[in-house]
Amino acid sequence: MRSRLWRRDFLAGLTASVFAAPRVAGADAVEGSAGVFHEAEILRHLGALRFLARFVSEGGRALSAAEFGIIPARCLLPEAWPRYDDQPAAPWGAAVEAAVSARLEGVRVRLAEREWREVSEDRFGHRALSFMEADADIEINRLLIAEGLAVASARDAGFRGARSGRLRDEESRLLREDAGVFARDFAAEEEARAMRRGVWGNGLRVLMPETASGYTARWRGFGIIRGVPLSHQERSTLDWLNFGHDPRTDFTLAIPRILRTRVEELLGEEISGFPGRGLEMRGWVEWRGGPYVVLSAPHRLRLLV
Repeated sequence: MRSRLWRRDFLAGLTASVFAAPRVAGADAVEGSAGVFHEAEILRHLGALRFLARFVSEGGRALSAAEFGIIPARCLLPEAWPRYDDQPAAPWGAAVEAAVSARLEGVRVRLAEREWREVSEDRFGHRALSFMEADADIEINRLLIAEGLAVASARDAGFRGARSGRLRDEESRLLREDAGVFARDFAAEEEARAMRRGVWGNGLRVLMPETASGYTARWRGFGIIRGVPLSHQERSTLDWLNFGHDPRTDFTLAIPRILRTRVEELLGEEISGFPGRGLEMRGWVEWRGGPYVVLSAPHRLRLLV
């Protein structure tokens, strides 16, 4: 019994130490109307929508020499999408890099305390966060999308695992709240696309399933695809939506079964009813016997009216 208690306490202490938010001397949080924030200054753009920042006081004085990395959550910079050695650089790369640097370097921002504590670091030591421009209450994440300097990724940073059956009330509420946030991101992206801002005026486009094959051979990266599935197949771990009659050449969307409940709850319809409906999906286009995308978050799939 004693060994079990010791092991339990040891694991609890280890978990707390690993997931605790880093402490920076003097980095006091600031009360705001929407909660508690850390105030910080963006020092420079590191590329791939990653920024180096440091905490500041309310008066603008640097509180610590410690620097940290942040990434705007919910959006991606197309210039940073993975490419292979034999693929050409994206036409929008240099222009986007320059525009992002000019817009955000030196800007003071507010980081939400709750996100800062709960979001884990990526392999580069950066945290994907929502942050506001301190003096103007402008959300940086949506600003980048609206100016065509990024696209909406529709990926919630604090992803919560799905359960079989109906979602619990609290999970359903969070799913609906996330949907409202992403809907505003999508609206900003649609406007940027219509006005051909940023990357949308430099070659980025929404793909159709029939062009995904050529896209995969050329880029093999993140894509936004719109089309109408013809059929649905259930497998032990995946639901497949087929956008053609031959999976060796036609586009396919794979939905992991662990996401099925969330997708159906979010869209208000069973996946088996999706054939014949217009869909938009976002994800990494791959090729394994044919072009396909594996859905990695429920909000990355939308029903089109």
